Amino acid sequence: MERGAFYYPLYVKDISLFGGEDSQAKPNLSVKAQTYLTELIQQEPSEVLKSMAEALFFHTLAILHAPTYRKENSGALQQDWPRVPLPTSAAALQDSAALGHQIAALLDPEAEVSGVTTGTIHPELRFIAILRHSAGRPINPATDDLAVTAGWGYLINEETVTMPGQGKLVKRDDNAYDILLNDVSYWEHVPQAVWEYTLGGYPVLKKWLSYREQKVLGRDLHPEEARTFTEIARRIAALLDLQGDLDRNYQAVKQNLYTWGTNA
Repeated sequence: MERGAFYYPLYVKDISLFGGEDSQAKPNLSVKAQTYLTELIQQEPSEVLKSMAEALFFHTLAILHAPTYRKENSGALQQDWPRVPLPTSAAALQDSAALGHQIAALLDPEAEVSGVTTGTIHPELRFIAILRHSAGRPINPATDDLAVTAGWGYLINEETVTMPGQGKLVKRDDNAYDILLNDVSYWEHVPQAVWEYTLGGYPVLKKWLSYREQKVLGRDLHPEEARTFTEIARRIAALLDLQGDLDRNYQAVKQNLYTWGTNA
């Protein structure tokens, strides 16, 4: 796992230092979270609580990706102590969680997303990051068409650390770029907002390219890797397209906000 990343398990097992463990995984909930969910559903059967724990997890994901929430809570987010508003009904929690599930699928490079990476691609995504040859002919991997040599990355520190380079791109008239692999091949029409999209402070597409510069990777791209760039660009575009729904969900939760009791 990337050393700067954090993870939060949805389920945990009780493991003893003296051997043995509880074979049944339990939702990774604090006492306050359990109190909230049991108040919400007015009962505590284990399977219902388990499903609601998942809903709480994905609701949190949806809220954290709402642009208005991130703007209003930028200070807390910078300190890694964001407060996540909670809805007052199980139905609202599940609706919010449904958005979180969409985000999770789009962020998971191994998860196929219908209309984005598989099946009939949504019309608004079809023309994003199409691989082209400047001569208009098909790409030929045997002739170095897939060699990334546009200066997107380089090695330092005895060739153990990869740093991003400036690379080469061409600004289009439609608020988009053509992203060059080399002197003849390029991904056509990457929207500016998609190209500038960041996660963890890093521009996603540029970071991806920096590790695939020929001198860093040690070889040309495989065709499926070139297609991966297209899929990532489309995933990001789909994430950006969700922002309106995420903001509306956040505002709806704020208007019907769960408040903690004095003993919660």
